[in-house]
Amino acid sequence: MTTLEELRERLVEVETDGQRLLDIKAEIIMSDKERNSLREGARALKKQEGGQPERTLWPAAPGDGQRVWVMQHSGVAMGVSRERAAEIIQKRQAEEEERTQELREEQKQITARLNEKGGVTGIGDGLLKAMINLKDRP
Repeated sequence: MTTLEELRERLVEVETDGQRLLDIKAEIIMSDKERNSLREGARALKKQEGGQPERTLWPAAPGDGQRVWVMQHSGVAMGVSRERAAEIIQKRQAEEEERTQELREEQKQITARLNEKGGVTGIGDGLLKAMINLKDRP
C-alpha cells in the first residue's frame, strides 16, 4: 500500500469517527432534554400528590380524581393512576440515564481512538464539521 493510500484510509477513519462523535453529542443533548422533561413530570406529579392543584390541558376522567395523563414514547397521551404514572416516569428516567451513560462511554472510546491516531487534541466542532464536509474541487 502506498503512503497516499494509507493517508487516505486514515483520513476516512478519522472522518467516520468524527461524524460519529458529532452524532453522539447530538444524541446526548436529546437525551438530556428527555431526562429534564421526565424530572419536570415527576415534580408535577409530586406536587399534585401534595394537594397543590396543577394546571393540565385535559381534565382527568369524570369521577376519577386519581388519574393523571402521561405521554408515551409514541406520542399518545393516556390516563393512568398516579402510582402507574410514577412507575412509568421512574422506568423512563432509568432508561435515559443508562442510554446517556452508554453514549458517554462510546464518546470516550472514540475520542481515545482519535487521540491514538494523533491530531485530535484541541479539535472543536467547527473544525471537525469542516473536515467532514470537505470536498474536492475539480
